[in-house]
Amino acid sequence: MRLILNKVRKRLHSKTFPLCFLRPDSPSKARYKGFMPPAPPASAQAVPQKIRLLLLAGVLLVYLSVWKGEGGYADLREYMDNAERMWLRGDLSDPLTPPGEPKQYNRFSLGLPFLSGPFVYLGAAVEKLSGGAAGTRGLAALAVPVYGALACVLLYGIGLHAGFSARASVWAALLFGLGGPIVSYTRLYYAEVALSFCLFLGLWAHLRARQAPATANACAWALLAGAGLAGVAACHYPNALLAGILGLAFAGAWFQDGARAWGTRLKILACLPAVPALAGLALLCLNYSHYGHPLRTGYHAPHENFAGQVFSPANMPANLAWFGIWLARVPWAPLALGVWICGRRGEPHAGLNARALRAGVAAAFAAQLGFWLSFHSFPMFGLRYQMPLRALAAPGLLVLAAWLERAWPARGLALSGAALFMWNLLGVLRGDDSSQIVFTDPLGRVCCYVWYMAPAEPGRTEGFGTPASLAQLAVFLALALPGVALLVAAARRARAAGPPAAQ
Repeated sequence: MRLILNKVRKRLHSKTFPLCFLRPDSPSKARYKGFMPPAPPASAQAVPQKIRLLLLAGVLLVYLSVWKGEGGYADLREYMDNAERMWLRGDLSDPLTPPGEPKQYNRFSLGLPFLSGPFVYLGAAVEKLSGGAAGTRGLAALAVPVYGALACVLLYGIGLHAGFSARASVWAALLFGLGGPIVSYTRLYYAEVALSFCLFLGLWAHLRARQAPATANACAWALLAGAGLAGVAACHYPNALLAGILGLAFAGAWFQDGARAWGTRLKILACLPAVPALAGLALLCLNYSHYGHPLRTGYHAPHENFAGQVFSPANMPANLAWFGIWLARVPWAPLALGVWICGRRGEPHAGLNARALRAGVAAAFAAQLGFWLSFHSFPMFGLRYQMPLRALAAPGLLVLAAWLERAWPARGLALSGAALFMWNLLGVLRGDDSSQIVFTDPLGRVCCYVWYMAPAEPGRTEGFGTPASLAQLAVFLALALPGVALLVAAARRARAAGPPAAQ
């Protein structure tokens, strides 16, 4: 009799027992009664958060080990001028405008200066407290490596919300952050880094909106997704084309969402373009007040004499070489984009496999690439102008990582990541912009161009490197080694987290 009772007791506690919906924590009960299963234990919930912190700190330390800070060529310094004028004076006009003449304004995009507000105020406070020993601009320039590190964290979050494993998500985040020219462009005040952050913010918020059960929550996430798209266009105005097509892709994904009523979908679709519309209206008003026409951004003066040649199909053959250089420099980008767009429809990557989204990503990539290939000045900044294309392809790294996990579970991610990191290191040392990290000067001296270098040489307004010393090597190791250690810890935690269902 006791043996029979024990068998019945085991059967009642079995997950396969047909009446398991009677248990309050049963997924079957949730299915029958409309409730969601309980949240995982606090220890399981803490794993992704710890990985996020490790990623943020590790990537930021690596960036700071090669960061230059303020400076760079004239265009970048003028971006910083705009940030200081916007937040410290509330006036974007040039204070050196001759008396009696109309105010003069800088023509560059205002997205990065706008996003730099907290860093400008922090720099101004530190400059005041230190009596001028530390300058405002030095800390304001810190916005770029911080937003670069946050972009990696957002890509990791996109992976988790789309149903990828923590290991695949970390691999994608690290490859985006340390496997391409972004390492070079986080060194100075480049708007393209903040643009990548905004693009990931928009996609991450779009996925959160798709998964939000309540209409109010979905609308709030849709507003944030729109804000991310507005940031993409504001950080570099020519990328408004990419942002607009991606916004249409988000809207198309909502149209295909048959799980929600049409009324709910229309509310969410009304929220998505709200922030971009306000930002666009503000920019049109700003253009009108500055240049007398809402569609003038300050570039009309140098281009008006040969406007027909600025964008022309005749420029494409010569510019295609720079696209080839980009493909060689970022070999994972076309592969990641291809496996994402051409992936099987039934793959369980929630949100990322929507047909409208994938079609929109393909259209945005092609349209923005065609825009730059037709631009007559594209060779001046060939790699820099294609940075948004790299960010657009980066979510495909998640799909590529999932494929590697299945096809080569033991070493696929580790070996492919190591090979791509080494390839990127060669590109970074060679120099992606005008400021190489390490180089040899005409006298044969090894020089560095980093924030902890010696001041610029006397008589020069801008330094591009000074002779290296053991002190510089010590600072580099003090930043880079802990950063790498934190990233290794993040990768190990991600591997131990297991498949998505266990997170």
